[in-house]
This record gives sequence, C-alpha cells and structure tokens, in this order.
Amino acid sequence: MKAAAVGIMGLGYEHLADCQPKFLNNLLNSVPRGVIENSDHQTPKSAWLTVLGNMRIGDMQKQSLIPSNIPLANPTIGYPSLDVEKTTLKGELEAVSDEFKRMLGRGTIVMSINLYEIDGSCTGLNLIDKYLEEMHSALDSFLFFSPYGGQQGTGKGKYGIYMSTLQRPYEDQTIKLEQLMPLILNLGHF
Repeated sequence: MKAAAVGIMGLGYEHLADCQPKFLNNLLNSVPRGVIENSDHQTPKSAWLTVLGNMRIGDMQKQSLIPSNIPLANPTIGYPSLDVEKTTLKGELEAVSDEFKRMLGRGTIVMSINLYEIDGSCTGLNLIDKYLEEMHSALDSFLFFSPYGGQQGTGKGKYGIYMSTLQRPYEDQTIKLEQLMPLILNLGHF
C-alpha cells in the first residue's frame, strides 16, 4: 500500500479560489473533502503537536509511519531535516519529493510543507500543486490537509483544507486537528 499524509502550512480554500491551482482544484471535485477548523494552534509546531497528540517519533515508526520534515524543531524532524530559515519553498519541495520517492511503499509517509505560509504566493501554490500531482499519481491512498489558513490581519485563518481518499469523520461537521491522526493511521489500510 502506497500512502501519504501531506500537511501544507497556511493553505486555505481562499488560496485555491484566488490562485486556481489546476491539480488541487480538479481534486476538489473528485475526492472526499472537508474543512479543518482550528483557531488555537496556528503555528506549524503547535499544529503538528496537536495532530500527533501523544504520539512521538519512535511511536510513529512502530505504527509504520515515516516522518518527513515535521516542524517540531528547527531543523525539522524526520528526513529531510531542513532549517526553515535557510531553505526556499522550492528547495523544501525538492527535498521532500526526493524522500517521498525513496520511502514510497515502506509505510505511510507523513510529511509537512512548511514554507508556503511564508511564501503565500500563487507562484508558490502552483509549484506545490505540481509536486502534489506527482505524489498523488504514485499513491493508493492520501490525505492532503492544512491545519489552518493563510494570513488574515494579524493572525491566520482558522479554516484549512482537507482532501483525501478517506471520508471525513462526520459529513456535516468541520474536522478538528485531533481527528487527523486516526485518519492518517487508516491510510495504510485503505
């Protein structure tokens, strides 16, 4: 089973409407989707700590989860381990894509794209779109999500994206960060 969960920091549905990334917009119409609601954990570290819950990196490996570029520290946790202050969005995408290809099929890859929230441009989103399309074409099951939206005034938008081969937990409700790990664990058993 080839499975991956990819978190994209700072991506909201408003970016999809404004920038029109071809692959993600097509995906919106063809897979289960939803809205992630989160107004409390709006930094990459706090969002991922909430997603992981009590699970630590060693626990992830026991569950056949492969951490990649998780922003719990700087440099990031897993491989690649990147210094977010010394990396560009393109450099980050190339590094996580290389690791994705190397680890594909060995477990569920759990990766984070961290620099989009700093970039925030349509050019950046279209670059992410290209890499996600390549990853998607190699996967049996996936979860693409963002734990919060883009910059809004002095804070971040409280709504992020959810697109997956898995239905969201409750059809008529938003998804909370705490609900993501059980879904990620199910990706490899789809």
